[in-house]
Amino acid sequence: MLTFKIPSRLGVWMSAKYRWMADEPLTKDAIGFTQYFHCHDTREHVGFQREVKFTKVIDLRLSEDDIFKGFSKHTRRKVKQGANDGFHFEKDVPEGELIDIYSVFARDNDLPELDKRVIDAYWPGVTVTKLSYHCRTLVMHTLMVDEKAGRACMLHDAAMFRQMPDPRHRNLIGHANRYLHFLDMMHLKERGIESLDLGGYAKDTKDEHLQHVNEFKDGFGGELVEMSNYISHPLVCYRKLSQCLNLDQKKNSEVKSDIDHVPA
Repeated sequence: MLTFKIPSRLGVWMSAKYRWMADEPLTKDAIGFTQYFHCHDTREHVGFQREVKFTKVIDLRLSEDDIFKGFSKHTRRKVKQGANDGFHFEKDVPEGELIDIYSVFARDNDLPELDKRVIDAYWPGVTVTKLSYHCRTLVMHTLMVDEKAGRACMLHDAAMFRQMPDPRHRNLIGHANRYLHFLDMMHLKERGIESLDLGGYAKDTKDEHLQHVNEFKDGFGGELVEMSNYISHPLVCYRKLSQCLNLDQKKNSEVKSDIDHVPA
């Protein structure tokens, strides 16, 4: 389990704890502002509100060949193409570069930018990888890595489609994103990590975009697993109070980034 303390803009007393990839929530956390992400327990716990979470998990204890064989035919082809496209792989991308590149991706896709305070807190527990082509970044991944537990979870996946007006380069990104997932798996496997959580799965969704995301993740095989996000009751009450006070839009976004972070 990884634990991070996120300082709030509203004061030190409002700081929240984020716990990642725990086996189950700790009873003592029920009295504070605590949220668990991708917890392996699926039971209800006194003092917490449970949110059901589904995700695809890749078993990195398998051999490289067996992991690759678990991919769909389409994904295997794209990975093979990516291996021959002349990409440059980096596995220790600096924090500033992550924020700069993700900001471009977020603006292009109408998504919120990363909160630097959250990234600063997360930084000791993350690995950022990327593939570039002729010195231009094509795709970047952020991974939460629990070395002690042997688990990892995908946090961010930024593909720079709109930065590549040339259709030939845009096609390269499709290869690069799948190939980078495979390189991530091999890099984590070398570090002794035993499982990779692909970061969520919209089970039974009717949303076409989310269906497309599910299909992309299905291409890597793995097992569909039910997990939980747990939110302490004080944090639940705080959110309800914030709504009742009808905070303006700016303050709501600040509060959300402080104590209601939900990974992509």
